[in-house]
Amino acid sequence: MAIIYLYMGRNENPLNPIETTLGATSGLAIIVVSYIVFLYSVTGKEISDAPLSTIYSFIGAGSLVFAALHHNWVRGPWKSCSDFVRDFDAGVEQACLDVGGDVTIVYVDLQAIEMLILLAGLFFLLLGIAGYLLQTIRLKDMEEAKYFFMIVMGLSLQFIVLVWNLVRNFGNLYFEQGDIVLTVLSVSIAFIGVFLFYRKRKSEQSMEGLAYFGLFVAGIGTLFATMIAPALLSGKSISSPDSSVEWVMFALPLAVAAGAVWYGMKYGTEKFRDKMMEMQLSSPPTDPFDSSFQPEDEEDSEEETETLSSGKISLEDAMDRLLSEFPEATIDIKPTEDENYGVDFSEIEKELREDLEETAVVRKVMKVNYDVDYEELSKYYSTTEDTINQTVTHLKSGRNIMLYGDPGTGKTALANLLLTQICGVNEGKDGSPIPNYTIVTANAEWSNFEVIGGISPDDSGGYYFKDGYVSDAAKRCEKSMQEEGRPHYLVIDEFNRANIDEAFGKLFTVFEYRDKQALLTAKETAGAPFMMPPEFRIIGTMNTQDKNTLFNVGHALMRRFAFVEIGLPQKDDEYKRMPIFVFNKLTKLGIAPERPEKEEDWYAQNKFDFYDDDGSMFEAFNQLMNFLEEEELPTSRDDEVARGVRTYRKIGPAVIIDSMLTIFNSRGQYEMDRALYDVIKANIMPALEGLERNELKCLMLKSQEIFGANHGITTTLEKMVESPGLSVFG
Repeated sequence: MAIIYLYMGRNENPLNPIETTLGATSGLAIIVVSYIVFLYSVTGKEISDAPLSTIYSFIGAGSLVFAALHHNWVRGPWKSCSDFVRDFDAGVEQACLDVGGDVTIVYVDLQAIEMLILLAGLFFLLLGIAGYLLQTIRLKDMEEAKYFFMIVMGLSLQFIVLVWNLVRNFGNLYFEQGDIVLTVLSVSIAFIGVFLFYRKRKSEQSMEGLAYFGLFVAGIGTLFATMIAPALLSGKSISSPDSSVEWVMFALPLAVAAGAVWYGMKYGTEKFRDKMMEMQLSSPPTDPFDSSFQPEDEEDSEEETETLSSGKISLEDAMDRLLSEFPEATIDIKPTEDENYGVDFSEIEKELREDLEETAVVRKVMKVNYDVDYEELSKYYSTTEDTINQTVTHLKSGRNIMLYGDPGTGKTALANLLLTQICGVNEGKDGSPIPNYTIVTANAEWSNFEVIGGISPDDSGGYYFKDGYVSDAAKRCEKSMQEEGRPHYLVIDEFNRANIDEAFGKLFTVFEYRDKQALLTAKETAGAPFMMPPEFRIIGTMNTQDKNTLFNVGHALMRRFAFVEIGLPQKDDEYKRMPIFVFNKLTKLGIAPERPEKEEDWYAQNKFDFYDDDGSMFEAFNQLMNFLEEEELPTSRDDEVARGVRTYRKIGPAVIIDSMLTIFNSRGQYEMDRALYDVIKANIMPALEGLERNELKCLMLKSQEIFGANHGITTTLEKMVESPGLSVFG
């Protein structure tokens, strides 16, 4: 009724300022309250759980601010003087002229009572917003605290600017240049804080509702400010626009408002539909097979009649029903001991102590030594110190790491070398070194069972909770921290081969709230809930050549991992230190010859290393590196110029090390040229799958330059160019 009064007036008479203010304030309050109720209903929340006192306080404070401005606006426009006037007995214009001021027309010139109401409303509104944010938003880290401070500071600065303007201009909202600059500054600070805070949490379900609610409020505000309020305050009849400019000014805000309201309602309807589906699923039909169904060509006996009337259906009738609905289906009935397939779930629950009331222990973070000796690491791996520092910095900051790059770039090797220094090495019972970290390879069959754990049968016929890879590594980390003061990490190789949502979905919340969300519940541990140690980290590796699953990880996982790219090493550094890498690999395999005490510059003697007596390995190594050389791409796709393999495929140093190992082991068995041909065909050629014909021609020209036109590598590339599938396999 209040909105009708705003449009028509009571008894066709214009409304006075108080009636107009009451109607407009009531209409706006009704819209806000209705949407709050609607939001709680479609999201399945109880309205009784809402902070009603806080909501009512917001509505009341906002209504005071709106009412004070609206009441003064309706009574305007006002005459104002640019200078201070003390005596109004002769009228505003004359008094202003007496003091040498200029008379201006303003739309808002608050009187004493209106100004007090406005200031009170603004003050309580600011306090309410700050209090609500402090009570409902739990800051997770210093970054969120910074964004939150920006929001509060922007709102506070705007409040101070508004109060100062009102006091300085004696109730008149007349913003000068400085006021406008400060207003833009304060609003910008608050907006940037809100935007950054929302962007950090945008993947959370609650933030989606906040975004749509903001759109809805913006739409209603735009509609009210640009359509309803001007029509009500003008004192004129509502008429259609007269010019193109007026049509644009009419249509543009209307489109903005309609779009925002539509998006807000769309969110509500989606939530309402999800809620209805949830209610249907929570109450399944009591008679899924339709017990009124009677099979054909059978006489009803008294027993069948009693069965149907009791709401039950026999196995034979159920099969008839299924076959009538799905005539092409095949029904496979397997006999079982009972409806639980012979499993005594009550016994399992008893063994797992479901009702054990033990609380999780959240301990303080222990100090971890993240110092890494780059010189020691560089003996086994060619990389830059910046890459090492970047990775270690992320680990220090509490982030899990995702190392990604081309095959053979040494992602897994880097993880092993880093964790050997950070996590350390333990001594086995036989004295052999055991890494204090776990490394596993993901696959498409992984589920929550492999990652977290699940119920598994034991040898005695009972059941126990079997830890998954993450749970087991986390427990090892806790034990290692308590006993040795060093963490135990988990390395997951080929991370993106797993079904991320199915396998790691539960970990998302645990990663985010380590001190609140238990990794394992009391039922799963048969004791107190197990919290993920704050020092525990996961390092994953991803192959960028795996196009089927590349980066199929989702934003939820990407937000919880720091992605570090592992590229090819520096050309000169790799070339100089390759003999060291090969010798270390030979030592690891137990086939390295005894190294002489005196070190020499073997490259200067045209030898690969001390064991290259005739220099044949050095010659083969140079040919291999020249064939792999990374060069600039041809200026045109049709250009056929000699180019090395790394121009098109990022062959990593691990492939070169394995190739040189094969060449080392071939000495004395067959010629070095044949050994080089074998390693290139076995290790390099398969990586060329998927190259275009002109790219293969460029590689063929490179092979002709290095090996000759009749070499096996050149002829193999020629066959690939001529084959329909452009494949080394024909």
